[in-house]
Amino acid sequence: MAMVANVRTHSGVSADQRPGDSCQGSTMRREHDWGEDDPSDAYWSWSVRLNLASGAAATAKPTLHAALAGYYSPAYGLLRHLAETWEQMVYLQLDDQAARQWFNPDGVEPARAPSKGTILAGIRKRGKAEVGLLNNLNLVEHTIGALNGGAHPSGLMMVQVSTDTASMRQLGANFNRELLSSVMSWGTIFIALLLREIEHIVSSDDQWRAEFDALGEDRRRWHAATLGDALGKEDDVFERSR
Repeated sequence: MAMVANVRTHSGVSADQRPGDSCQGSTMRREHDWGEDDPSDAYWSWSVRLNLASGAAATAKPTLHAALAGYYSPAYGLLRHLAETWEQMVYLQLDDQAARQWFNPDGVEPARAPSKGTILAGIRKRGKAEVGLLNNLNLVEHTIGALNGGAHPSGLMMVQVSTDTASMRQLGANFNRELLSSVMSWGTIFIALLLREIEHIVSSDDQWRAEFDALGEDRRRWHAATLGDALGKEDDVFERSR
């Protein structure tokens, strides 16, 4: 997943096409066209979600780098960013009219994006018929609660600096297999959820779907090899579609 190159309205695309269908390939790294000259609520929702997806792409790489380098508390904070990005993308997909809140109306007043509480309530209200979605939301919120402790100075920091010698402290990176496994496990789940949402704004093809399925299979093999054969309930995310 890479940064979006450009976003613009374009009258050459028929209004009944899904945004991005006029572009070749299944990558985000290209110009994305919207099929209307006069931006609507749906356009603003699409545009904000493209921005959020690009931000998630920019966050995923340093999350992995921090975990592999042994900086787990910062990695937890970045994972939480990915999780909350997914929540915002879902909210906007369900409520186009909310999208303008992410922009400043007159170039002077700051944007007033809805609060997390408003976003969660909106998803549960508008998505109440989608059991899989609400199950995913409950899983994400439970995980965010766990990430909050690690993202702040907490017990995780005691692990981050500990060594085999009681009188010594590790300054900087400190490898911990269990913490690395937790970052990798949660990280692949959040990326899977984000990829599902990106399918609503960027045209996908059989190759995209095959790569997504391969990601799930790789995760299951890695999880079994590192954490045992018993897979957690979060693996159901790969079986649930929005």
